[in-house]
Amino acid sequence: MFVKKWLYPVLVLLLIVSMVAVMGCEADEEVVDEPDEEPVEEPDEEPDEEPVESVTISFVAAIPLTGINEIIATDIQENIEEYTDGRIEVDLYFDGVLGGEMDHLEMLVDGEIELALNYLHDTRYAEHLAAHHVPFLFPSFDALYEYLNHPEIAEERGQIFRDNNIEYIDTWGTGPRRITSNQYFTNVEEMEGLRIRMPEIPMWVRIYEELGTDPTPIAAPEIFESLEAGVIDAQENWIANIHGRRMDEVQDYVMDTDHLQMSFCVLANKDFYDDLDPEIREAFVQAIEDACAALPPHVEEENERLMEELQERGMEFVQVDREQMVEVAWPAIESVAEDFLDENAWEIAREIAEEHAE
Repeated sequence: MFVKKWLYPVLVLLLIVSMVAVMGCEADEEVVDEPDEEPVEEPDEEPDEEPVESVTISFVAAIPLTGINEIIATDIQENIEEYTDGRIEVDLYFDGVLGGEMDHLEMLVDGEIELALNYLHDTRYAEHLAAHHVPFLFPSFDALYEYLNHPEIAEERGQIFRDNNIEYIDTWGTGPRRITSNQYFTNVEEMEGLRIRMPEIPMWVRIYEELGTDPTPIAAPEIFESLEAGVIDAQENWIANIHGRRMDEVQDYVMDTDHLQMSFCVLANKDFYDDLDPEIREAFVQAIEDACAALPPHVEEENERLMEELQERGMEFVQVDREQMVEVAWPAIESVAEDFLDENAWEIAREIAEEHAE
């Protein structure tokens, strides 16, 4: 295309003007500074939680884990582990796997175990206060519990146990003790010569001798074998033990003698107890007390369930003349009280027993 020479300067001028205009418009636009981006803060890493330091303790008893025995054992175990937030874990050693009650007492005192259910500790350390061991005395567990918690009795017992490196925590009841036998009887005359196993409690032996029987002290783990071998004809225990030790396999009858309100105490090794952090110690004690306090409503129901099972297995439940037994045994009971018990303790026990019998 042909362009006249004089147009060149014009075209150049127009080009320059256009360039200046464009540059001016860009200069007129407001320049907005972009804000600096805030640095993103990384969340602080949470420090690893310190692992809870825990101790595993041995909880020991000669009784089988059945019926009310199992309820109290597992409740105490679970409560301790829960209340202490896992700082104390509990292993159960029941049914005499670590020996009899006297063995357990020695182990507890020596610190080989930390916690035990025991019945014979009073006969070893505080026999003069052991009115709760006297057959046919207390009409109910409530009466027995009131005696053990009487200020004079509780203070002296507690101090005696502490002096022997034992810390008493609480008491729970199993229901009454009854006699199982292969010899049928309903009265004292029919008990004559009955070879009956007794715990190692001298006052019991004397009272049952007064009833005309032949009491034989045998350790709890040996009861079944002794009955099976015919060494003895009978034994006495509470329903959970009669069921748990399968007395139905070697005994025919259960006599409703209800001769003793059975109780167990929860005992701790004092060195272990004293070494606990105060807060943990408080939780430890509360766990045990709560388990014991929650037990009474279950006792009768659980015992009735086990009695039904024993009947289904062939055991016969027999009513006996309990009043006659008490009358015949009473001279021996008074003799036992005079020889074994503190006079004040016996007086307190009699008063409580009479109040609850009304």
